[in-house]
Amino acid sequence: MILLNSLVDGFCPARLTVVPSHRGCSSDEDCPGGHKCCRFDCGPVCVLPVFMKLGQCPIPEMIPLCAESCFNDGQCPGTQKCCPTTGGFACSEPRGQGRGQASCQGRGIGQGSGLGSGIRPGKRL
Repeated sequence: MILLNSLVDGFCPARLTVVPSHRGCSSDEDCPGGHKCCRFDCGPVCVLPVFMKLGQCPIPEMIPLCAESCFNDGQCPGTQKCCPTTGGFACSEPRGQGRGQASCQGRGIGQGSGLGSGIRPGKRL
């Protein structure tokens, strides 16, 4: 994935997991309402950006198997981050905040919007 002429805050997702809102973009200006122009194997497409939340993930052994699966921090509720586990990725509280591990409440896929409520890092080229 390569970021193209960035005007919209946030990052391109690592993997294309949603249907793009537009194909064949050359910059964020070609994309509707807050979407970013990101390059994937299928070519440049418009998708919602992702945002990274503060904190570090706990060690994988501390994340229960029933935790919500995710692809990025924006899919996790509240302050939870998308963290590696021994079986993939799951939403988990960052180290030093709360319990430091994911809870078993609310199973299934995360919020799914791709937009996080965390900090908005500077633009990347």
